[in-house]
Amino acid sequence: ARRNRRREKAGGHYTARSVYNSQLPWQPTLLMKSLVWKIWAPRKIKFYLWLLHHNRLWCNDRLQHRGWENPYFCQLCRRNLESSFHLIGECNISKEVWVKPATWMGCTTLSPASWRACNTTTEAVTAILNSAAPRERRGVKTMVALVTWQIWLERNRCTFREKTPSALSITEACRRDIEQWRLAGAHAIAAPFGDKREE
Repeated sequence: ARRNRRREKAGGHYTARSVYNSQLPWQPTLLMKSLVWKIWAPRKIKFYLWLLHHNRLWCNDRLQHRGWENPYFCQLCRRNLESSFHLIGECNISKEVWVKPATWMGCTTLSPASWRACNTTTEAVTAILNSAAPRERRGVKTMVALVTWQIWLERNRCTFREKTPSALSITEACRRDIEQWRLAGAHAIAAPFGDKREE
């Protein structure tokens, strides 16, 4: 009976979507479609975002839960247990990173002040988007992808290469990637969106 229901949902055909929906029926698929799969970003970053929203990144909290060796602390701030949400939204270094792009054109809602009461990454991103002007939402989604990706890369450099964490280096990487993504066709962040405001 379950197999027949799956076929009916998929129009009688096997699809990756039908299998995904049958195995994870409780997941907010429409929200993931909007926050992950329909934004402009390289595919590897979309996959990373999917892991981030589902709390599946191999941060220290997950390693600890499995009983695997881990350094416990966030690799950026060295103060708290590292989790996906802590790394992206609670870490002092990450907050410092978010503040800088929030001063760029169209990106004011990236400021941590707009999502202070959130407890998950998905809640925080939803709060950011709800605060954004409708014409800026596509660009803001792309900026969220870019900033979270650069925070993750910096975390990995600190973990595996013993780099000293730097909010400035993350911000500079974001600025560099904005230009590269524009050249690759990211119309959602076309200038003047994301450009620095005149001082």
